[in-house]
Amino acid sequence: MAKRGLRLSQEKTGITHISEGFHFLGQNVRSFNGKFLITPAKKNLTNFLKKMRTTIKKERSSSAWKLITQFNPIMRGWVNYHRHVVAKETFSKIDHLIWQVLWKWCLRRHPKKGKYWVRKKYFTVQGNNQWVFSGKSPEGKMFTLYKASSTPIKRHIKIRSEACAFDKEWEIYFEKRLENTWKQEAVGK
Repeated sequence: MAKRGLRLSQEKTGITHISEGFHFLGQNVRSFNGKFLITPAKKNLTNFLKKMRTTIKKERSSSAWKLITQFNPIMRGWVNYHRHVVAKETFSKIDHLIWQVLWKWCLRRHPKKGKYWVRKKYFTVQGNNQWVFSGKSPEGKMFTLYKASSTPIKRHIKIRSEACAFDKEWEIYFEKRLENTWKQEAVGK
């Protein structure tokens, strides 16, 4: 490492047992009951939820569709970053916590209206989802909040350890691998 001008930082570097786990790039890596698990780190999740709450506080007087246009890019970015790890429960938890915050936001906006009226105004049904936060723009276009739990978890397929991308013998292997990923992506759309 010294040849390349790299060195380890004593403050940031630590050796831990895999069962204790460690945080790396917003994810928690650990061994649990003999399985190797990578999950979104709790600190990363709380920071994300804080960001969503501050967005709601900033947009208190905005309409629902404006709030949705603020939320969706943040939500999709965070969810897409974590979609390759064990995150399905976390995604459901996020949906529930954001629903709670949005429900309070709706009730605060209309303190003299009943809960059924608020539900009809701000929430629609989409397929099996009964409580989809939505709003119409002034032009009449309907916007709905992206649900984190609707994101499919996509696992990475490991490359065989003996495979080398620069070796001609493995060229067919890498071509087939690339072809299969294209097929999977085409089916998913």
